[in-house]
Amino acid sequence: MSVITTIRRIHNFKPLPGLANKSLILRFLFTLICHIVELFRRLFIIIGMIIISPIVIAIDLITLPFRLPYKKRYNQMMKKLYPDREQKRLHNHIKKCISNYANKVERAHGHLYLEDFPNHKLENKPLSYFILEFITTYRNSYNTKSIEHGYICGTHNRRSLGDIYLICKHYYPSCTIEEVLKYLITYMKSNLIFGTLCGQTNKFMYHNDSTHFGKLSSTEYGKGFNFKQLMEVYG
Repeated sequence: MSVITTIRRIHNFKPLPGLANKSLILRFLFTLICHIVELFRRLFIIIGMIIISPIVIAIDLITLPFRLPYKKRYNQMMKKLYPDREQKRLHNHIKKCISNYANKVERAHGHLYLEDFPNHKLENKPLSYFILEFITTYRNSYNTKSIEHGYICGTHNRRSLGDIYLICKHYYPSCTIEEVLKYLITYMKSNLIFGTLCGQTNKFMYHNDSTHFGKLSSTEYGKGFNFKQLMEVYG
């Protein structure tokens, strides 16, 4: 028998009908088993997640009090190792808060001014002169008004940085909140004026009514620092 004849016979071979049916049944059973195995695998994964997840959460909550001191120690260690980096980060945060605060008060109140104030008093007078005179004298003699909203407050009221800045902006249009804050802190260091946190308005107020100075008080300018830290940046 030649090779060509053998190949032709193999090519033309057809299994008996019974054998073909058995082959299909075997393939079907194998596929069914594979699907069942995959279904059980996914069920085990879901059940495992349902059982393990609460355990992991519980362990995390239980160990939290023990982990917090180590995190605190780590932060303290980093501050000691890199004091300049931590200080720079804080200073940048404070400067950003002051800038955002200036934008906030400008949008809320516009420019403020002193009612019936004689502008000739400020001829050839620098911004520093006006700030000190405002806190020690002008605030006790002139009402404060807003160009956009009218009456703001009367005389003898302690004033916040936002009020002082907006009033300065009316008489000295080119001034910045950073300049105003620097002069305020300079006068505070010289004990010419003082500052305290007002419990009613929750604002840090500048005045010369008393010698009380809340250096460790928080401010409305932003979170994460007190007034003493603010003085380190602008003092």
